[in-house]
Amino acid sequence: MRVLFVSVAAPPKGSPESLQVSKFLKYLNCLPADIHLVTERLPDRSKGWSTKETKYESLLGELAQVIEIPLFRHQFSAILRRLNDNVLPILDEAFLFSMFTNKVIKSLSGIPDIIYSRSTPFSSALLASKLSKTLGVPWIMHLSDPWVLSPFFEGHGIKGAYHQKVERKCFEQADIVTFTSVDQITMYESKYPQHKSKFRWFPNVFDDDEVVLEDVSTGDNGITFLHTGNFYGPGRSPLPILRAVDHLYRNEKGYLENVKFSFTGHMEPSLREIFRRYDTLPVEHVGVLTLDEVLHLQKRSQVLIIIDWALPKEKAVFLLSKAIDYIATGKPILAITTKGSTVYQLIEGVYGRCFEHDDLKGILGYLKYLIEGLRRNDQVGLKPYVADQKYSARNNASELFELMRSLQSN
Repeated sequence: MRVLFVSVAAPPKGSPESLQVSKFLKYLNCLPADIHLVTERLPDRSKGWSTKETKYESLLGELAQVIEIPLFRHQFSAILRRLNDNVLPILDEAFLFSMFTNKVIKSLSGIPDIIYSRSTPFSSALLASKLSKTLGVPWIMHLSDPWVLSPFFEGHGIKGAYHQKVERKCFEQADIVTFTSVDQITMYESKYPQHKSKFRWFPNVFDDDEVVLEDVSTGDNGITFLHTGNFYGPGRSPLPILRAVDHLYRNEKGYLENVKFSFTGHMEPSLREIFRRYDTLPVEHVGVLTLDEVLHLQKRSQVLIIIDWALPKEKAVFLLSKAIDYIATGKPILAITTKGSTVYQLIEGVYGRCFEHDDLKGILGYLKYLIEGLRRNDQVGLKPYVADQKYSARNNASELFELMRSLQSN
């Protein structure tokens, strides 16, 4: 089966969505599928928060074909900053991606049997819709995050109307629409009840080769609580953890002996001041690391931390890929999230505990419970759990392949 895989985000990019694409590509490529990837041509130098990863880069050489589209993001971003969105509405910074339909068709080494796209950015979906219509090929659209229904969507006026129009067109045209969380499906069943028979659940996944279930015990360097990933958006800051650690430092300092809290990734400038404010605590921000370095840190740490956005329950529908990566380690997870959120439903009582952003008492209690358990090597309370195979990249790639075959045969 010839599969046209359309995604701005793909290896060797280091974004969470690119890493998800990498995992699906890795295991789809083990199946009887010739994969033709359409993605962004990376600039010579990474700027801003973009990073390049080598871990999955070799996959590109194993695919049937890779078609790269230059997006000139940084050149256009300066121009777009000067324009009002209501004067020139665009989907996202990757808007040029959707304008290369003819180039892709001319570059293809053969007509695909099926098209599969992943968004965000949503320009991936728009290009896929054009290719599907022009080639007369069935199309599966995956939305990693909600589109217009996202709590982070800021479209108003002409821009909002443009996004609504493109989203509606894509939902109408796609043969199947897949989502990363059941909560997102519920949201879109209310908006597009006429299309709900198309909706399927395909979550974020872990790489099966990264599943290592080891006993959780205190390391040679003591106990490390680790948070990996970027800080941005409403409520997504280290403050809930820092406040709890500060309380221990001031009132029960013995708990922090040979204990440290490590954070990685990009962060908004305002958060640097927050870390400086707590510089007397056993807390470090080690900056941006490669994926291999992050995986190494995870293996050496005893507890993994998730900090979700502070959103109302009905909007907290994001299945963070970090949460799935953490599950593959078998280590206890401390998640800061809204009660009842998608992350809460995944983690609470199964892979760890969840607490709301302002629940200082709850966070403190779980920190103390974990530290005490690790110090006495309590392998009953802290023994590794088995990662749920519903989130396996191999299994989800196989299910996706079967879904593609069913569309191909119709």
